[in-house]
Formats: sequence, C-alpha cells, structure tokens
Amino acid sequence: KVSNEDCNESRYQYVKRGIEFPFQSGKEFSGIINYLSTKSNGNIENVINFTCSSNDWSISESYKPRSVALFNESDKFFISGSHGKDEWICLDFKEHRIVPTHYTVRSSNYKVGNWHPKSWVIEASNDNKTWTTIDQQQNCSYLNGPRYVHTFSINQKQKSEFQYIRMHNTDKNWSNGYCLAIETFEIYGSLI
Repeated sequence: KVSNEDCNESRYQYVKRGIEFPFQSGKEFSGIINYLSTKSNGNIENVINFTCSSNDWSISESYKPRSVALFNESDKFFISGSHGKDEWICLDFKEHRIVPTHYTVRSSNYKVGNWHPKSWVIEASNDNKTWTTIDQQQNCSYLNGPRYVHTFSINQKQKSEFQYIRMHNTDKNWSNGYCLAIETFEIYGSLI
C-alpha cells in the first residue's frame, strides 16, 4: 500500500486515498509504473506481475512481458505469439489498485506497416476473470512506426479502482498478423 511518506512527496498530488499521477505532456513515462519501478529499486516484478496470452519468443529475455516497464532499454520490447486476435498483455498491480485516466504506449523499433498495434481495448479487472473495457481504439495509426509514442485518454471515466490492467488486441496489427508488439506501457491516474 502507499505510505503517508509517499503521499507527501512534492512531485505527486495527494488524493483521498493514495497518490495521483496526472498525465503531463513531455513526461510520457513518468507515471505509476515508473514510480513503482523506482520505489522497488528496479525490481518491478516485486510490485507488478506481467503476464501475456502467449509468448513464442520467451527463450529471449529481450521480448518478455516485463520489458514494457523498462523505459530506458530500447533493445527490449514485448512481443506476443501470433495465435489469433486474442493476444494480450496484462499487468497485475498485486497489493496496489489503480484508478486509470490515461496510458502511454511506445511502439517497437520496426518500420511503418510492421507488427505495430492497430485495434485494441484496454480492460480492467479485480479478479482477472471479469473484465471491463475502459478504452477502445480502432484502426489507430498513432503507433504505426518505429518507437512512436502516444498517450491515450481513458474513454470511460473511472471511479472504480482496479488490480489488473490489460491491453488486448481486437483485430490484426499493421502487418496483417495477430501478434501484439509494444516497447513500453505507462499508466496515469491514482495509485492506491
């Protein structure tokens, strides 16, 4: 849980329960995941569990789901298998809860028209079984290029807090395949 000491740090806004991380243009990777990574001394898997639908590349450390939290390691990114449109990556915030307002995605270092996400949903859950769609993108070109960065507002304003956040393909990517490939993922809102 977030301590009172955390809430008094001047660069974060105190909210009723927890810390608020508002999105600020130019600081695309200064949100909740960056904060938790810093507080865990780089041991992000102690506070967030990263899972995915499939990972045909799991033999390489460079392509694992946790790569989405390694903001300064451009040689690493997440890539799922390509087993159909249901490819996803999920972040389990374990002891914390999130009230999301925005999320930022950086695409992998592939050329335009490659494995970049095109259509997806962002889903949230508290039991990893029942999912609520909180954002949806269709034929989105903002990530169709090498290391493109874009911040998306959560379409459905949330009052609920969630333990799990999942990015889930809903159709083919820009190379007409099904794998989900992103370099980094950050989220903004309240950390409880």
